[in-house]
Amino acid sequence: MGIDDLKKHFEKSPQIAEFEFGPDLAVPVRHRLKGVVGSALSFIVAAAFKKSEQHHVLVFNDREEAAYFYNDLQNLIAPNRVFFYPHSGKKPYELEELDEEFSGKRRDSENGLMRAEVLNAINTRKRNFVIVAYGESLSEK
Repeated sequence: MGIDDLKKHFEKSPQIAEFEFGPDLAVPVRHRLKGVVGSALSFIVAAAFKKSEQHHVLVFNDREEAAYFYNDLQNLIAPNRVFFYPHSGKKPYELEELDEEFSGKRRDSENGLMRAEVLNAINTRKRNFVIVAYGESLSEK
């Protein structure tokens, strides 16, 4: 069974058929999935994404979990339709080690670019897309 067969299996799943998608973007529909293990969540989201015309926002517990699903979704949907919304990396009063100073600044600028890409997509894109985030990235001012 290949990846395309798995995608079709999830698309035909009765659970996906029961998903509700609001006709009006002003009233978003929220879904909370429990008991899903491994990459099954990525296949479920990809199938729901294909069925819907709306944007999707996935919020995970931490950066590592979010990055894992971001990579899965890029392979299942399309790289230009999936965005990662990281924490900016700037933490007040945090001291950096001298040898990590350059890599920390580079990571901060990459995170800033990814955050700007997400905000630009929200403002300009007409086609649906997926934003993958985690609690710390959303709680930042």
